[in-house]
Amino acid sequence: MTKHRTGALAIGVLALALFASGCTSVLSIDVGQCFNDWEGAEDLEVQQVTELDIVDCNEPHDNEVYRIFDLPDGAFPGPDAINASVVTQCDAGFDLYVGTPYADSRFVYGALFPTEESWAASDREIVCFLWDIEFLKLTGSMENSRL
Repeated sequence: MTKHRTGALAIGVLALALFASGCTSVLSIDVGQCFNDWEGAEDLEVQQVTELDIVDCNEPHDNEVYRIFDLPDGAFPGPDAINASVVTQCDAGFDLYVGTPYADSRFVYGALFPTEESWAASDREIVCFLWDIEFLKLTGSMENSRL
């Protein structure tokens, strides 16, 4: 299986600090939580996503959060710097969480990251999440799965 690495900006989503009933804010998600795709996720384009449909990882789901980190304070870094941080941090975190190198895995990853607007409201969080390269539903946690 050949894995094409698309830049994080092409497969990532933009996180804004908004809340809605029935869903979890992207700013409240934790490592190990699972969630289903949002409307339009299959396009793999940069989108603004404010909340996610969190599901029990033992139930079929689309994605799993495997790493969360904050960018340093300061001026908004811009897309290139955010993309570089995503690739560096999400790659390193992937191997540790899944238990196999990213290049050898059946999973690909994306990231939730701040927009310039959410940055102004103190959003510095990057959320790395994985899904099956063939878009198959996952069941159970992928932590230490070595897949």
